[in-house]
Amino acid sequence: MKPDDIDYGWPNPNFLANRAKFPVEELVKYVGQEVAWSWDGTRILASAPTPDELHRKLMEAGINPQHVVTGYVEHPDVSYL
Repeated sequence: MKPDDIDYGWPNPNFLANRAKFPVEELVKYVGQEVAWSWDGTRILASAPTPDELHRKLMEAGINPQHVVTGYVEHPDVSYL
């Protein structure tokens, strides 16, 4: 069975809880970057300054962009209101 044949049950029911447990000191390394989270929220698989670059990195790594959760890591001390 190839990874693309796996039914990942999107989204993983533990994604938000797992992402919330991700160490802040690790996440700070990605401030100002787009990141691709593993489908279960336990790891950052790739990062890049733009969504297009992130997509390219995922494809080059053989990771299906539809099997990750992407997002932007904002600076914790900046208000975006």
